[in-house]
Amino acid sequence: MGALALEAHLEGRTYQRRRPYQDYRTWFRTVLRPWIEGTLLDERALERGYFKPQTVRQLVAEHMAGADPRGQVGALMTLELWHRRFME
Repeated sequence: MGALALEAHLEGRTYQRRRPYQDYRTWFRTVLRPWIEGTLLDERALERGYFKPQTVRQLVAEHMAGADPRGQVGALMTLELWHRRFME
């Protein structure tokens, strides 16, 4: 069913979309913390030259302390994993 057809079908109905990863920032700070820190603070990642290493360290530290309202750590993880997959 296309998006427009689905929208027409659901018009007038109230529903809540399930978002299983809506709280991924907390997930990054708890269960995935070792993976996040190990990936973004790895010397390979810090020496790529995309970003200033101190800025990356600061963003990760702020995120782990409860900040990161714009999801920057998630964006950095995406870029680093992409680089490892397609550029190395």
